[in-house]
Amino acid sequence: MTQIFYYKLSTPFSIQKWAFYYQQMPEDIQERIRRYRKEENKYQLMIGRLLLKEGMQQLGFKDFKLVDLFYNEFNCPLWREGIHFNIAHSANVVACAFSTTIKIGLDVEQIRRINLNDFAYILNELDEQNIQQAGNAYTAFFKIWTIKEAVTKAIGKGLSIDVQQIHIHERYAVFEGQKWWYQTLDLQENIAGHLVMEEEANQLIKLIALDF
Repeated sequence: MTQIFYYKLSTPFSIQKWAFYYQQMPEDIQERIRRYRKEENKYQLMIGRLLLKEGMQQLGFKDFKLVDLFYNEFNCPLWREGIHFNIAHSANVVACAFSTTIKIGLDVEQIRRINLNDFAYILNELDEQNIQQAGNAYTAFFKIWTIKEAVTKAIGKGLSIDVQQIHIHERYAVFEGQKWWYQTLDLQENIAGHLVMEEEANQLIKLIALDF
């Protein structure tokens, strides 16, 4: 079973609440939080780590500590072999997906008006056709974007791969001959969200809302 823990920020934390959770962050995460100028980015980073910590605890990994995370050459966080997790955030929504059986990738993005020409570099001919035929070009674009980014995260190489080579079909995406089955996530009306899995989506995906 794949589980996704998520949080929706409605109001800023009190000073005391912020300090309480900030002190739970490792020094490197505290430093990254301090470097951000936008409050939104500070919250996204900290809440993502809180979801990761709480999710690991609820899944039974009582010995998990944020300080034990390490990063691969593409700056993707890892813990133990065989335990797959992904953190994603956009606007006020932060989510963290977990699986102990298959590789997964997660991405969320706020659906908004953009200049689509600025993102032509990620689109292939099939993507462009899907956008042109869609009732809402922005909704269609962010579906494509979140699936492609989720695939890059499942592979563990982030945006270092050529995302034009990810071809999205009705139920799965293909990159270098491998299928990645995707599931649309209903987290919030204005948020596009997708989970991709290396096996067909015939297992339960459990969404769990948390509060802090």
